[in-house]
Amino acid sequence: MKEEDKRLISMEIAPLVHNGDITLFLGAGISIDTPAINGLGIPSTPNLIKRICKVAGYEDNVAETADLPTAFGVGEDEIDNFENFLISNFTAKSVENWQLKIFQNWWRAIFTTNIDTIPELCINKNLTIGKDFPSYCVFNYDDREPIQSLPTEPPLVYLHGKVSSPSSGFIFDNVSYADHSVKQSDWLVKSALHISHGNCLFVGSKFKESDIETALRRRQSWDKDQSETKNWIVLRSFTELEKNAYKKRGITPIEADAKEFFEVLFSIVSPLSRHKFIKKKAPFLAENTDDKSLAWFTKNMSLVSEEIERSTKKNSPFSLFYNGDMPNWFYMRNQVPAEISSSRKIVEEIIKFENSDEKGKILAVLGPLASGKTTAAMLALSNISGTHNNIYQFSGLDGIDIEATWSVVKDLKGLVVIFIDSSSGYFYAVNEIIERVLDRPTSCKLCFLLEERTIQFDRNKRHFTKIPQSVFTKVKINNLDFNDAGCLLDKTEELGVSFEKLKGLERNSAIRKIVDYDQGYNGDLLATLYDLSYGKPYKEKLAEEFEEIDDGLARDIFETVSIVTASRLEIPINYLCEIYSISVESLINLIESKLKDKLHHRGMSMTLTSRHHSIAQFHLENNFDKKELTEKIISLMKCVSSKFGIDDIKLHPISYKIYSKVLSYHYLTEILFSGSENYSFVHEIYSECQKYFPNDGIFWLQYGRFLERDKKIEEALHCFRKGLALYDSFQLRHALGQLLLKKYRLDKSPDDSDYREGVKILQNEIDSRGATDAYPYTALGNELIKIYNKGRKKIEIAYSLKEIINRGLKLHRTDQYFSTMVSRYITSVGDTEVQ
Repeated sequence: MKEEDKRLISMEIAPLVHNGDITLFLGAGISIDTPAINGLGIPSTPNLIKRICKVAGYEDNVAETADLPTAFGVGEDEIDNFENFLISNFTAKSVENWQLKIFQNWWRAIFTTNIDTIPELCINKNLTIGKDFPSYCVFNYDDREPIQSLPTEPPLVYLHGKVSSPSSGFIFDNVSYADHSVKQSDWLVKSALHISHGNCLFVGSKFKESDIETALRRRQSWDKDQSETKNWIVLRSFTELEKNAYKKRGITPIEADAKEFFEVLFSIVSPLSRHKFIKKKAPFLAENTDDKSLAWFTKNMSLVSEEIERSTKKNSPFSLFYNGDMPNWFYMRNQVPAEISSSRKIVEEIIKFENSDEKGKILAVLGPLASGKTTAAMLALSNISGTHNNIYQFSGLDGIDIEATWSVVKDLKGLVVIFIDSSSGYFYAVNEIIERVLDRPTSCKLCFLLEERTIQFDRNKRHFTKIPQSVFTKVKINNLDFNDAGCLLDKTEELGVSFEKLKGLERNSAIRKIVDYDQGYNGDLLATLYDLSYGKPYKEKLAEEFEEIDDGLARDIFETVSIVTASRLEIPINYLCEIYSISVESLINLIESKLKDKLHHRGMSMTLTSRHHSIAQFHLENNFDKKELTEKIISLMKCVSSKFGIDDIKLHPISYKIYSKVLSYHYLTEILFSGSENYSFVHEIYSECQKYFPNDGIFWLQYGRFLERDKKIEEALHCFRKGLALYDSFQLRHALGQLLLKKYRLDKSPDDSDYREGVKILQNEIDSRGATDAYPYTALGNELIKIYNKGRKKIEIAYSLKEIINRGLKLHRTDQYFSTMVSRYITSVGDTEVQ
């Protein structure tokens, strides 16, 4: 090996391997001539062709002109038990030390185009050594991706099949490879995504397979911020043309056989134990935390100070932020947003909590769409992180692991802040963790900083049970006042951002105009800035931006991403590749050429969003054809339905979150298809999607709620009962109880059994949940008041209401919705019917 190549291994590759930051691709050079159980070495492609031809009875000269697909076909047709032939040729009898060490080290992932058993044999032998090596999770090409993945459990993926699972078949030719690409794209697309991201090491093959070859041949980064990532390919030799071609694509060629390369690498890098590997990633976390919890925490909780430091490598015009770019740590580090009063208020509340005797705090940042909630929270955290170590942002795609989070935070010292953007989907976890903080010994003071739209917070706050109101503090962001508008004007002038509609105005006049516009947009700060910046209204400008997309496939992708973005989620790139049957490189090229600055990706999470939630929502409401939108939602649901099972729901994977958010009846009827004239599209969506989610009770809850909204009560009752038979949920019980009482109230000839069953269901909910949740009281109380006002069962209901209200007043006197229900009771009933 050349000294220059040894230097590359030492200076570039070894440090990344030590940190587990390289994806490894293994080709035939890893396996050739390794002893197999048939007494021969594992064959190269030419030797495999010769062996097939020999066993099939052909002369040696036939093998010299045959290719592998032809030989493989001959083997299938003419060799008795061809499966056993392959097993005997590719089942390793023993492995060398350098091969063992490959699987003792930490890789981001390992992809192999080999079908032999060397990786599995190495993993099993390493288990007997007694040291704490990585727990590689082995997947065949047709296996589903795991719902949860941890850095301590990296995937090892057989892209062409494996002889240890012969029934799944093998991929030896372009036809079978193309067929596989269409039928099951997840792992193939994942491998191409790793290549596009960078820091990949290719050993022992030129990797001439479909998406991999395309990604290698046309390899490009998503953006210039990835310019520091590198890639290397290791082969015995290269032609001058091959060397130049690889270098042009940012792939450094290294001339060596696999054994020589890995022996040099492993003379520099020694395997780390699982604990040391995780502690290297998070040295600030407590020593006594279990490794699995540490692994989950380091993957899903980003340390704000590190994110700010990492953003120093990013370059971008500051003015993009004021044109609708999503807030990120690059903008915070450079103090691009104006520091308005809400941001300072968040800092004050966190420091106040730190200096108090309280152990737990939920600080909710609330306001309307695009009012600057996320920006205010991030700006506050960027200030605090300079003087506090444990300030985190939840950055995971899937749900929050309650046990892992608790295991880590309980032993941290001092103030711990966890920021969750679009937080309502995580209230279940926040509730449990804060409850433990309040009830159990801890070394820390934990504050959850939760960003959410006010309406979503109110709809989901009942998930907070057993937490006293004193734990909650709300920071409400509404319209700009004069002082905040002044701060905004000063900051934009400092950055050279000009507002077309403020030109020529004195400062005070300009500030008043900003306030007026913000009030006109009901606190939608993004719309305010857009309208002030251009000579035409916000809506016209966005419509023009949509019309700029002149490619049909690009529009389809933009619309699908917008559906997910408006629900405040990100869509994995491999989902789009599957839905539209395109390669990763084709998708990247399409985004770069047709959707630049309209879609944004997020690093190794391999996800896409459109520019901003409110911009996505505007397009959905105004620019997209409703029929096409319906078809895209159904295609999206078909895709995500294959990514999780019923048993996976408790883990809240991103696939489930997309499904539950997009198929929410609120989202469908209030955002995507508002107005009863559009309900036919919603009917079509639910009707089609029931075949994808027939066994999920929450699907039937949402379908039933929509049917209720569309005044189809009998069908809605059917859905609620079907859902309850699948999943005993308080939401389904509430929905069924309320609808039974509503049916009793609306029917011209009411059935008394509907009334009795509805009251019983909601009364049981009061008994089981009423101590911590006002919702059962308000649900039953409101329905009974409506029935009373209809003139039915007045005396019986008056007594029932009085009892319900007296019980509720002892527990929920300060609850807004309960108080409203009590006011209705006083107005409608009072004590007139009670003797």
